[in-house]
Amino acid sequence: MSIKTQERGWLSVAEAGKYVGINPEIIKCAIESGELLAYIKPRTSPEKLRVGQRHIYYKIAICDLDDWVRSWSTSC
Repeated sequence: MSIKTQERGWLSVAEAGKYVGINPEIIKCAIESGELLAYIKPRTSPEKLRVGQRHIYYKIAICDLDDWVRSWSTSC
């Protein structure tokens, strides 16, 4: 996780997984199910994707990630 990204408060799915200590696929599923708020990063590279191929880059605010974790069940 880069310091510049952390200072701005935005993480990729992989960085969010590391931040929380869980598999990034769980982060992605939470985003796609609407449990976790994320923003879709616009494509910044000019290369063309093959027909039918689509990759979505999510950006997650640290404060939203913290709120999502706080919504989990407690151990009490």
